[in-house]
Amino acid sequence: MSENPLSARDTLRVQHSVAELLWQRVYGLALGYEDLNVHDRLRHDPLLGAVSGKADKQKLLAVKSTLNRLELSTEEATRDNTKRYPATPRPSTVC
Repeated sequence: MSENPLSARDTLRVQHSVAELLWQRVYGLALGYEDLNVHDRLRHDPLLGAVSGKADKQKLLAVKSTLNRLELSTEEATRDNTKRYPATPRPSTVC
């Protein structure tokens, strides 16, 4: 990952480093939790927090919506958090 699409995040609002988010997701997948919904419960797991690199043991891991933004983020979308970029429309075909 040479270019980090999340590097444009507002540093005043960041609660989880990109490395913590990645490790949380990787370890969740390794433990068999493919679905992000379970991360709302896993965020309370102190062992997962320790292996994910969470420095402060009192703070919780990321919720599913944060991990979802990590997975769906692009450099273009994170450049300006206030803008919403619509998907490129596909040309319609008439059968």
